[in-house]
Amino acid sequence: MKKLLVSSVCIIFCMMYSFAQKHKFTFYTKEQGIMIILDGKRHGFTKKNGSYSLKVEFNDLTPKHTITLHRLGFEDKVYQYDSKPEGNVTKIFWDMQKEKYKMKEKVKRTFDLAKVRYKIDPGEKVMKLGNSEIYWNMLGPEGKLLNPASAAPVKIFDKNIMEELKICGFEMEEEKEEDAGDNMFDDSEDESETEKKADIAIGAIIKDLKMKGDLNPYTRKLYNFSVKMNVQWQFYDNVSKKLLKKVSTTEEIYMPRESSDFAIGVNNAFSENFAAALRDSSLIKAIKSTDSNADKEYKAEVLKKYTISKTKAKKFESYGKMVKDVNPAVVTLIGSEGHGSAFLINNEGYILTNYHVVKGNKGLKAKFQMGFELPVKLLNYDEKADLALLKVQGSGYKALPIATKEYEVGNEVIAIGTPETTSLSNTVTKGIISGKREAKNGIEYIQTDVSISPGNSGGPLINKKGLVVGIVSLKLVGIGTDGIAFAIPISVALEKLNITMN
Repeated sequence: MKKLLVSSVCIIFCMMYSFAQKHKFTFYTKEQGIMIILDGKRHGFTKKNGSYSLKVEFNDLTPKHTITLHRLGFEDKVYQYDSKPEGNVTKIFWDMQKEKYKMKEKVKRTFDLAKVRYKIDPGEKVMKLGNSEIYWNMLGPEGKLLNPASAAPVKIFDKNIMEELKICGFEMEEEKEEDAGDNMFDDSEDESETEKKADIAIGAIIKDLKMKGDLNPYTRKLYNFSVKMNVQWQFYDNVSKKLLKKVSTTEEIYMPRESSDFAIGVNNAFSENFAAALRDSSLIKAIKSTDSNADKEYKAEVLKKYTISKTKAKKFESYGKMVKDVNPAVVTLIGSEGHGSAFLINNEGYILTNYHVVKGNKGLKAKFQMGFELPVKLLNYDEKADLALLKVQGSGYKALPIATKEYEVGNEVIAIGTPETTSLSNTVTKGIISGKREAKNGIEYIQTDVSISPGNSGGPLINKKGLVVGIVSLKLVGIGTDGIAFAIPISVALEKLNITMN
């Protein structure tokens, strides 16, 4: 009887499960490469067409679901469903397609909507309204909406641009420039004028615009009104004087309420197209790779000269005693964006590291081998060389002496740093200098087979006499590249950071 009861319960359970509501939703997005996570389990990435099929079940066993959208470098979007959503389940995620993601990393750049041009034939039909047809040249002189003045579109759309950039996570000051000339961007200005401009100039060419809608005969307002716009965006780096990226977008917006103003729809369509441009990961990457005018002015004016007293070299009875003596001079840098390694070069608290370790890493502190932490101050940096000079308050610190002679291939070296996790601080690895390699930035790097991992960046490369010969910078990752790491020669670091040792 007991066995029969158990069997009956199992059968009923299986029947309930088999008849449970099973729904295959289709996730739509405007961007490929977004990871879909359902209840903590990764499912896959959106494809080229921006869609992904996802099977979701709502039943007594799983009445609730959490769906997370993960885009690399941006904050996650999280949606929670307590029951089966109403409506067309195959398009339940349609409202997510225009999600605006915010970057995790704070990027400070100034932007300027420099030019807006219309490339639409004046006689082109843009809308059919009842029995009437509306052509581009009917929307204003030369087809200019709202105002015939050539600068009007810039003034109209500028606020939209700035709002979308803020939503994306850019920290910026709004800068205005007068429209000068017919060229989208003019490279002829002298340097003094260039420095006054925003870091990134944005140009927009509106190539096509179509509107749909009906006219309410009583209110004389538009309803069922939509605007479809095609825009070519140009992003120009005012600092390095080069075109960063061209992006083409085509977006359509729908007005939820009646309106008597064509321009509101056009304005919203322009904003939606710019938001679509910011969903282009290659564009975001290109903007992040640029310098700001603040960086340029810093390098030209603020990169002051530092004269630092040398740390005297010692003689050691054994290799082990040398390692034990130099280790306390290496610190772990910990901040909001993670950790890296660094080392002191004199007892007054001057520290060297990689710039990528400190860039955007707020609340940065140096953690010493003994366990105490001190806030650090950024003194000088060179972003392209990936170098930074920091300082902690106080004196009497353990510091590393600097090698004055050139390193040779075959020399024994050790690296000290914090690989992977802060619990592995002051890890020592040993190897040799295996080569010299020149990079695109003109620096001749030290190639070594010393074992390094993420977190080692910024730590010292030390010879068998306890002298610093380089700063660990990067490691090659890929098939056939195990055991290849690179360091910036210490002489290059001192030169780039304007440091003199006496």
